[in-house]
Amino acid sequence: MTNKPTPAQTKKKIILVVEDDTNVQSIYRDLLVKEGYDVTITSTVDQACDALGTEKIDLVLLDIMLPGGKNGFDFLEIAHKSDLIKSTPIIVLSNLDKDGNVSQDMGIVEWLVKANISAQGVIEKINKILK
Repeated sequence: MTNKPTPAQTKKKIILVVEDDTNVQSIYRDLLVKEGYDVTITSTVDQACDALGTEKIDLVLLDIMLPGGKNGFDFLEIAHKSDLIKSTPIIVLSNLDKDGNVSQDMGIVEWLVKANISAQGVIEKINKILK
């Protein structure tokens, strides 16, 4: 008798990438898919919030400077109040240094400055958090 994994055990983890730069979107989509993740890409806070309502997100990779009138800080406020994502780890990947007012109780597990880390370094941090 074989121990066949259940669909829940084989379901890929979903990463929500909230990033407006299409080149950065492509890099992370390609690398994350290669690592075995499902990837949802959004470029605004409103799109990201819509994605939260449609599927169970396992991790968010969040830029701070976004178009559409809302930024990553707005997303963090929404996420902090939402039962859909309250316990979901969030990695901020931005060109901004960490704001002293942003704390881990908002779900942030890492604050990474884009200029200081390679894309592969980000993937390694994601793998460490999710595996």
